[in-house]
Amino acid sequence: MHSFLFVGNHKSQPSQDYSRTSNINNRDDFIKRAEQDREKRELNRRQLYASIKIQSFYRRIRAQNELTRLARERTSKLIAQLQSTSFNEENLIHLANLIKFGFKPSTDANLMMSLIDSCWKHRQAIIDKLSNNNNNSSLKIAIAKLLKYTVRCLSYFESIRLPTRFIEWFTDAKSYPNENLSSQNVQILTNYFLRNIIRNGYYTQMCAVIQSKVPLNVSKESRIPAIEPIVELLARPI
Repeated sequence: MHSFLFVGNHKSQPSQDYSRTSNINNRDDFIKRAEQDREKRELNRRQLYASIKIQSFYRRIRAQNELTRLARERTSKLIAQLQSTSFNEENLIHLANLIKFGFKPSTDANLMMSLIDSCWKHRQAIIDKLSNNNNNSSLKIAIAKLLKYTVRCLSYFESIRLPTRFIEWFTDAKSYPNENLSSQNVQILTNYFLRNIIRNGYYTQMCAVIQSKVPLNVSKESRIPAIEPIVELLARPI
């Protein structure tokens, strides 16, 4: 019996061909190409992201314009209904919500004037609704919105007589009958409307109106609404 002791590696070693090993120049070229590929992929990603943003912005603007157009068409129809029929509270609330879509004082002043004119015809009915129902928050908010948009358009109205009367009507405690609403509730309601118009630039708009519409040689006999307190304000030393 013969014993055999194996000493060594049971796997044969492959022969190495060092002639195929990349030299330094080939390695630099490979790194350079890889860097260029990364830069190209990054550029493609940025271009794709930019195109997505541009398309998204374009679609959003187009959707806003379409929504504004539809809202204006609906607003015009509701204003016509409000002018030709008796007071409808739901229509007025709906109008106050519709007018905000894409609202621009410079372009929507005429539409706002038509809405003010319609509301002015029903001013007593609106006051009665506000007076008879202290919890009528929807109508109160709607009137506050209309006052806000009226203030924003003051500088763009051809005539400010009706808009200023509209503002005065709902912010004056004398417009609300005492038998239907306590003096405290009247004060709360009118203060709510006053704070709303002041927050939306009432004084700034009135200053702009004074500068653009009040003549230089104004007197207290002028036919401009509320001219006497305006003259006193202008004449008062600072």
